Amino acid sequence: MLGGSQIRSYVFCPYTLVKDHRTGFETGNVQAVMDGELNGFMESYLKLHGGKNWEDKRA
Repeated sequence: MLGGSQIRSYVFCPYTLVKDHRTGFETGNVQAVMDGELNGFMESYLKLHGGKNWEDKRA
């Protein structure tokens, strides 16, 4: 892997954590992420890169 190319870390032991290194978003529910629950990651990415109107578009 080239330096700076890692997007996300998955930790299963001794604790559970999934962290997005681009946005800083993290969750302790690894199983939900593995099952496809990615909303938190997508929202944090869009908030970071989608501009100020992200919250308005979401409503």
